[in-house]
Amino acid sequence: MKKISLLVVVFSLLFIVSGSTGFCAEPYRILIANDDGIESEGILALAKALEDVGSVTVVAPMKNYSGIGHGLTIDGPLMLDEIKREGKFFGYGVDATPATCVKIAIDRIVNPAPDLVVTGINAGINLGKILYVSGTFNAAQEAVMNGIPAVAFSLERGKKLDFTVAAEFAREFIIKMKKRGFPKNVTINVNIPAGSKDEIKGVKVTTLSDFQFTDVWTKRKTPWGKTYYWGKIKYPTNEPKKGSDHWALKEKIISITPVLLEYNNEPAMKTLSDFRMDF
Repeated sequence: MKKISLLVVVFSLLFIVSGSTGFCAEPYRILIANDDGIESEGILALAKALEDVGSVTVVAPMKNYSGIGHGLTIDGPLMLDEIKREGKFFGYGVDATPATCVKIAIDRIVNPAPDLVVTGINAGINLGKILYVSGTFNAAQEAVMNGIPAVAFSLERGKKLDFTVAAEFAREFIIKMKKRGFPKNVTINVNIPAGSKDEIKGVKVTTLSDFQFTDVWTKRKTPWGKTYYWGKIKYPTNEPKKGSDHWALKEKIISITPVLLEYNNEPAMKTLSDFRMDF
């Protein structure tokens, strides 16, 4: 009887110390967003890959917002739709830009706020100067601006856009970084080469390249004589700098680029240090 009573006391004390939630720690909250829209294949693959890594909540635009950058939706109410995929609840679709989806999710939907924001998997690369216009990257950066670590994943377009390898890597990367810890004021930008897992030649931490598409505008006229322009883009032909994200992708290497959220630019401040103006 004494042994049984002692066990009861010990377990009772453990329960009191652990709190009303029992012996389980708070779940690791992961918010997933993108710019291709909540119906895209990339976000479905990403959510499935991370579903047992933490408590996953998907909040993403109802339509494709590729190229929207850090644009925000500032007019009208934000309507939320509960979206089903594969016969079950998947996440919340919002009539808003990617960055706005992250903002409202952090402030209102995920409570307490998420421990990590993951965006993608983007259908196409996000390298170099493209980051300024990427909705996928800027949705992640919105989280970093709010003090929450974030990772943006993008997959290079190939003959076949298969997210299997990218999703597997995203899972392994998040698990590893979750144990290691995420850097502050840094958005981690990841690009995965197209192709099979056997074709990938490694993983490298890289710098941002000067990668940028060239715009080509062809002037045309409608049958009624009205002028319009048909636009397309061309890939750069210059040789990328070794160690950059563009170089890694060409070498079939997964690129991990930490992008610092800078508040002040010291070199520019120094350049303008002697600036004077009377007004």
